[in-house]
Amino acid sequence: MARRYSSNASGSMMTVISVAIIVVVLALGIFAVSGKISTNINVNKAAKGDSSIGYAADQAGMELEDYLAQYGLTSDDAKAKDSVMDVANKMTLENFAKFAWGVELTDEEFAAFKADQEIGDDVTKDTKDEEVRNKFNTYQSAKKAEEEAAKNAESEAGASVNAELDTEAAAE
Repeated sequence: MARRYSSNASGSMMTVISVAIIVVVLALGIFAVSGKISTNINVNKAAKGDSSIGYAADQAGMELEDYLAQYGLTSDDAKAKDSVMDVANKMTLENFAKFAWGVELTDEEFAAFKADQEIGDDVTKDTKDEEVRNKFNTYQSAKKAEEEAAKNAESEAGASVNAELDTEAAAE
């Protein structure tokens, strides 16, 4: 009598091989994509200013001290773990322009910047970026207060004219 082999044994072996192939393909796909995903995450963090200055220096292929010196800063101004934006706020306007936009800040561009932002002559190229932000906020607050005072004066003038017209109409 001949022995009969079950097709179940060969079917289960095929299932195991199929599952193994699927797992290997998925693992290779995840491995291939994971580097790109982590790079994109780091690039997005850097773009938002969430990355550290140490990471930015590494990306530039520089030592932290050399990277900071390029923008007029010292290791006292920034630690490797400080965020890029915290460090950028400690830069002068001239160095911030070089850091953020990669350009030298000419006198003409600086004058245009001051006019556009309505910043006074007390701001120079050597003024720290965070000081400029504070001064800008002060100027903007003063400008809003002036505009509101002018509106109130106009409203009061309009109300007094209306009161005079009402008085004249009542007298007639």
